Parts: sequence; structure tokens; C-alpha cells
Amino acid sequence: MKQSCQILQSKLQFTEKKEWSFIHEKIDHTIHVHWKGAAEMILAMCSSYYDASGLMKEMDDRERNKFGQIIQDMAASSLRCIAFAHQQISEDQYEDGKEDKTLREDCLTLLGLVGIKDPCRPGVKKAVDDCQRAGVNIKMITGDNVFTARAIAIECGILKPGAENIIGAVVEGEEFRNYSQEQRMEKVDKICVLARSSPLDKLLMVKCLKQKGHVAVTGDGTNDAPALKEADIGLSMGIQGTEVAKESSDIVILDDNFASVATVLRWGRCVYNNIQKFIQFQLTVNVAALVINFVAAVSAGEVPLTAVQLLWVTLIMNTLGALALATEQPAQELMEKNPVGRTETLITNIIRDTNEQTPLQASLNEETSSIGKVGLVVAFLVLVVLLVRYFTGNTQDDSGKTEFNGSKTKADDIVNAVVGIVAAAVTIIVVAIPVGLPLAVTLTLPYSMKRMVKDQAMVRKLPACETMGSATTICTDKTGSLTTNLMKVTKFSLGQESMEQSDTSSVSPYVLELIKQGVALNTTGSVYRESPESRFEFAGSPTEKAILSWAVLELNMDMEQMKQSCQILQVEAFNSQKKRSGVLSMKKIDHTIHVHWKGAAEMILAMCSSYYDASGLMNEMDDRERNKFGQIIQDMAASSLRCIAFAHQQISEDHERKEDKTLREDCLTLLGLVGIKDPCRPGVKKAVDDCQRAGVNIKMITGDNVFTARAIAIECGILKPGAENIIGAVVEGEEFQNYSQEQRMEKVDKICVLARSSPLDKLLMVKCLKQKGHVVAWLKKVQIFLRWGRCVYNNIQKFIQFQLTVNVAALVINFVAAVSAGEVPLTAVQLLWVTLIMNTLGALALATEQPAQELMEKNPVGRTETLITNI
Repeated sequence: MKQSCQILQSKLQFTEKKEWSFIHEKIDHTIHVHWKGAAEMILAMCSSYYDASGLMKEMDDRERNKFGQIIQDMAASSLRCIAFAHQQISEDQYEDGKEDKTLREDCLTLLGLVGIKDPCRPGVKKAVDDCQRAGVNIKMITGDNVFTARAIAIECGILKPGAENIIGAVVEGEEFRNYSQEQRMEKVDKICVLARSSPLDKLLMVKCLKQKGHVAVTGDGTNDAPALKEADIGLSMGIQGTEVAKESSDIVILDDNFASVATVLRWGRCVYNNIQKFIQFQLTVNVAALVINFVAAVSAGEVPLTAVQLLWVTLIMNTLGALALATEQPAQELMEKNPVGRTETLITNIIRDTNEQTPLQASLNEETSSIGKVGLVVAFLVLVVLLVRYFTGNTQDDSGKTEFNGSKTKADDIVNAVVGIVAAAVTIIVVAIPVGLPLAVTLTLPYSMKRMVKDQAMVRKLPACETMGSATTICTDKTGSLTTNLMKVTKFSLGQESMEQSDTSSVSPYVLELIKQGVALNTTGSVYRESPESRFEFAGSPTEKAILSWAVLELNMDMEQMKQSCQILQVEAFNSQKKRSGVLSMKKIDHTIHVHWKGAAEMILAMCSSYYDASGLMNEMDDRERNKFGQIIQDMAASSLRCIAFAHQQISEDHERKEDKTLREDCLTLLGLVGIKDPCRPGVKKAVDDCQRAGVNIKMITGDNVFTARAIAIECGILKPGAENIIGAVVEGEEFQNYSQEQRMEKVDKICVLARSSPLDKLLMVKCLKQKGHVVAWLKKVQIFLRWGRCVYNNIQKFIQFQLTVNVAALVINFVAAVSAGEVPLTAVQLLWVTLIMNTLGALALATEQPAQELMEKNPVGRTETLITNI
């Protein structure tokens, strides 16, 4: 191509105008202008177009709108749309434009459009979600058009479904640039996507955000350098990034993956958090030493801590503390907190915690507060009694002389006596307040967390250990929690006949071909085989893998051949509300167009008006036949099978060309039904029984239909035989959602199974249960370790019993002795020994106690029950 043409002139303005062009002369001396660039830019320059046969047609407004719709459809599929245009010009026209170096930009002929897919990196959606949950806003600034940018933002999770319709969420660079400064400052926080942006737009946005107290920027090109330089933190890409971008940035992402930005964020917060912890540690040590020396210097005229001791504390303890805290790894919990503002101080944020308190934390705070108040009252009474006894001359020294004798007593003696009395009162406060409780909790929770890992439970949040002990209700999914998630097709029904999976010789080849098409084209899974001798490998969701495995191994489906023989025209992805997915395809051999649907059997059945029998004969589906199919679906569900239906319709080309792009959802023909078995996990029934005997209600919330859900609930022991007939025990999600708030609160305790549920139904149930005072555990993938949770709670209760026994005994002894004899038998050193040594050893001993089976025989501890009365 290059040898047959001579390039006469080229024009590169891709950054600003999103287009590139050149003029060349062919071997026959004809001169041609070619343009390439952003589709909507090139389309605006065209007045005609070529069709597939090579015929040039005029482009009127109607045709232009059609091309605009094609561009939008590509963009909505996350494709970057590039257009090619052409014009043959005369030598005179070329000579006229040669003087001012301009190329013809109008009356072009559109050659074609290409859609370029740039898939999202693996892990990007999770990284975006992690950042957003951490209180960090993600804004995408791109040169793509609005539709492509919006689609990619939704795909990456930057825009949530529905949020793209919020006014001001998606803005074009030119529109943003034309705002006044006040408008930009007002709107910049709402903008999630800035499309068709130039380097100036990026810089403007960064400046606005920085003025509002933000921002970090990522980029890879030379054009990103000004924004990277202007941002508080510039993050450039290490592989595709230019040297200019790297030089302008503060941090280089070596793998070019946005997921690494979330890791950088976690490490940044870890550094900040570690410095905060060290400040807390150092202030605790330094302030304590300062107070001790100050009080001693004022009262006794000497300092107990010498210069050498203070230097030892400063150099050794602080150095070791800094080393320990500096090497702490970033925890996921750091991403659950909001970012620290520029104006917030370091110290006040050290112990800030905005999370909801667990039942045990609330009880501990309440009990500590109550005990502290009692200690303060007792200490005040002791202080008053001792002071009254001293100043009334009722106390004597070791030689039997009265300590206070009016004006004859020296001031130093009075001060020393009063300091001693105050010290006795303060000691009582120290003993009364259970300072060992935080230590007991700190030791018990991490130890239990470590031991639970060996029992296949990883605890991400420490307080969850003890919250499990208070759980009164467990809401669990079915798939993967109660069942093995190893699904297999065990039943196949065609027409009203149950077919043997391994023998499909009696089935019409035409019907089998349609079923294979429905499986191969309407799936998110895939089939891989390294060589003809190796085994098939299946990828996708468990349901998809089960269906693909059945079709390949039992029906001898060649998935690659199926996909090559058909062209997919449109796809409707699986919808959790409608419980189905569809595909519109065209067979290449005869250009016939087919709609295939797959989904929950009762949903697909409602869309059908006919069915194929095994011989390939199409039969009308009247109410009697529909009821028969309904009974087959119920029979599969009663056998704990998930029933999936396949339906089909051949449609005309005229229908496919309609502007309404929705797939036909009525007058379909039922192809067949498959029953998928997902066996219960071994030991699930016993675990459910253990939980129920422990007073914990188990509720199964699943997307399966009522019959399948009921059968599995009985198989797992959630429903006892006969209990499934109790009114309100098994409810569908839609019915539960349609209840009023009062009805939900009244019926929620009776519900054991919530079938055909959506994420909203699950959230509603958990909220209702929490409002009724239940401690709710949501179980998705593993069985909750209830016994360990109760063990943690029980160990902390035992430690409180141990500490209160020691502290109350010491408190009573000192109080009675102070009131009756005017002195305290237990000195400050002895009481501190009791507090520090005995409590520490007691906490260590009780923290390592293993969970006993007897704990599962008790009822759960309610949120409002107190710690002490339950010991």
C-alpha cells in the first residue's frame, strides 16, 4: 500500500480535534484525502457514505441519526468508536489547499466504523469499590465520548447503575471548561466522569479539587504531566507512562493497574495509622513519667525517676516501640474508615471510632462506667472520713501521739498527711476501676481469631469474634453455604417426557441442535480443551458450568463450532429480578434469525405458547398442558433440583431491524427443562441442629423458587417435616417486599425460608430483625463458628468475675478499715501489684480457654442483658 502511494501532506491534531488525516497520490495520479478519528467528529464532516456493495449514498438527517445511533450503541458496549472517511480531489483543489496547509474537512464520504474494546483490568472493579468504601471518590477523566466513558465507568464501578442519569455526574470537557469558576467549584464534587477532555480540562479539574481540599491524580501520557504536577499526589504508570509523566509524579505504579492504587492507598493509611499509634504509645509513657515526677517534686521535694531512668525510657522503650509499630502491615480495616482531613489533628484521631458498638463493647462500657462511679463514691467517702478523723484529732502516729494538734502541728506534717490520705483515695479509685478489662479483651480476641483460622474461619474484624457469641439469628444463602456448589444436571425433560441423559438418540436432531445453540450462545461460561486427548475444562458460574458440562459430555455439543456457525446480534444479560438471560443470533449458513432464552423454569414457561416434543413436533400449549409443565417443575423442585428452562423462537429479519432493541419475550416455544442438583454439604444438618438447640434461629434466603427452597430447607434441617405447611414459614421475596413495615415486623420472626429473593429483600429482612433486637449474622460462604463466639464472651465474663472478686475484696477491706481505724491496710504498692500482676496473669489464663460443647446448650445473650448477672 505504501509503495503504491505517495503521501503529499499529513495533519496530526489528535489531542485537540481527536482526528488525523493525510493526502496521498496513487500510481494513476489521482489524489485522495483520508481522515480517521473520533466517530462523531468524522461523521460531522461527511455528506455521503458507502454501503457494503460499494454504492455511494447521500447522507440526509435520517441516515446521519442512524449512524449516530450506531456510534452510541458501540459506546454503550464500552467500545471506542473510530471512523474512516475519504474524498477524491482534483489536482487544482489540492494546489488551492496546499498554500495554507489545510485539508478538506467537509463533503467527505464515510467509509466505515470500527469499535475497539479495551477490557477492564482484572481487579479494577474491586479496587474502585475498596476506594469508595474508604471514603475516596474516583473520577474518570478521559478523551472518549460521553457514551463510551459512561459505559466504562459503569463497568469499572465508578458509576453505579442508575447514577449515570444523575444530572452533573457525566460532563464533557468543553462544557466543564465553559463553566465560570464559581460553577466549577460548585459542580466539581458531583462529577464522576469527564469525557472528551483535553489536558487543560484535567488541569482545571485538579485545581478545583485541590482548592476544595482534595486530590490525587493518575496518568500515563505527556499531556497528563501538568495535572500530575499540580495534584497533591501524582501517580504515573510505570509501563505505558512517558518519562515526562514519571518525572512529574510522586509515585509510579509499576504494573499500570488501578488495583495497585488501592494498595497504595492502604499503605498510605497504614503509615499514618502507625505514626498515630506511636504517638499514643509515646505520650502514654512520657506523660506518666512527667506526672509522677511533678507530683513527687511538689509533695515530697524529690523526683523518683532519675535522669538515667528517663533516658532509658526515652531511648530504649521509644526506639523499640517505633521499630515494632513501623513494621506493622496494612490491615483491610483501614479501608473501612473515612480519610483524614487536612485540618484534623493527629492526636484526636488516634482513638476515634465511628463504627457501631458490638453487644459486648456496649456492656463493657456500661459496666466499667458503673463500677467507676461506685469507686469514685467510695473513694470520696474514704477521703472525707480520713480527713475528718485527721483534723478532729482521731488519728495517731506509730508512737501513739495524735497526728493533728491544732496550731502546734507543722505545715509540712499536715501536707504530708493530706497527701497520704489523697493517695489512699486515689488508690481505691485505681483498684475500683477494672483497668484489666481492655487487656483481657485485647488478649482474648486475637487469640481466638488465630485459633479460628485453624477451624477454617478468617475473622477480618476483631469484634466479630464476640458478636458471634450474641448471635440470635443466622441468615444464610443456599448456594455454597448449605450446599457444596458442585452442581450437576441430573434430570432432562423434553416435552412432557423425562429423558435419559446418556441416551438422546430418540430426540429429534433439529430440537437437539436448537438446545445446543441455546446453551452455547446464551452463556457467560466457556469450555476449554488443551488437546483432543485431554479432559474438558469448564469456566463460569456453578450453574453455567453444570449446563455446559451436560451439553458437552451428554449431548456431544461442540461449543466452538456452534459459535462459529452463528453470529450474535444482541445479548440480554442475566437479570436477578427477571431470573433469565437471552440472546439474538443469526445462523451464517441460511441467515435465519433466532431468539434464545434461558432461565428460571416458571419465568420461561410464562413466556411460551408452544413446545417441542421429542420427535420434533411443535404443539400448542393450552392451560392443561401449561399445568402439566408446572407440575414437572414442582416435582423437580421437590427433589431439591434447580429447574432451568430453554425457549426459542425464529423471527423475521424485519422484526430484528426494528429500532426497539428488546428481545421478543412472548409466543416462544419451550425446548426443554433441566434439573440441576446441588448436594447439601456434609455436616450441615448437624450444624443447623446445633445452632437451633443453642437458641439461634436459622433463616435461608435464596433466589430459588419456593418449591426448591422448601425442599432444600427440609433436607438441611432448617424446616422440620410438617413445618413447611405452617402459614408464613416459607415466603417469596416479592410478597415480603410488598408487606407494610408493620406487617414485616410482625411476620419476620416466623419466616424460615425467603425464596425468589433479591438483594433488597435480604437487606429488608436483616433490618427488620435488627430492629426487633436480634443480633444478626449474615452467612455467605462458610458456617459461622458460634461456639467460638460464645467462648470469647464466656471467657471475658469469667475474667470480669475474677477481677471483680479481687477488686471488690480489696475495696471493701480498705473502705471498712479507713472508716473504722482511720488507715488503709493495703498500701498503694500492694494494690498496684494486685492490679498489674494478678489481672495480667488471670487475663492470660482465661484468654486461652478452649470452647466447650456445653456453651451450645445455652440460649444466646441478648443485647440488653448485662454482663455481670450472666456470669
